[in-house]
Amino acid sequence: MIEIILLIIGIIVGFIVGYLYGKMKAYQPIDTSPLNTLSTQVAEMRAKFEEIERTRREIERHREKFDEERERRFEEFVKSLHQLFSELSEKTSKLDAEKDKRIAELMEQTRKFFEEQKKHTERFLLEQGKSREEIEKRRDAQIDDMKRMISMFT
Repeated sequence: MIEIILLIIGIIVGFIVGYLYGKMKAYQPIDTSPLNTLSTQVAEMRAKFEEIERTRREIERHREKFDEERERRFEEFVKSLHQLFSELSEKTSKLDAEKDKRIAELMEQTRKFFEEQKKHTERFLLEQGKSREEIEKRRDAQIDDMKRMISMFT
């Protein structure tokens, strides 16, 4: 029985000590270090975000400048190509005109040559005709002479 009484007294003393300890812990100032670390982390993340946002804006500005430069260079390239093609077409038109002129001259020279050849050929044929007529006359004369000779002997 003493044991039971001692047990009850021990439980009561334990409750009282636990109650007092809990009260003492309840009235101690709250530790705000987790809140401080959280606000520090928020501040760090905000600084990182602002830095990222600043670099993003800077990159965007560089990209716009690059796009403008690329567009300007492309326009210059197109302009220079257009100028090159116009110069090239002018030169080719001049060359074509010169070619046409040379072809016309060659055609005229060829026409003159053929006309000259035609005249020479006609003259040659006329002379051949005269020669042939003379040859035929001589041959006819010889045949007549031979006929006379044959008729004299027969």
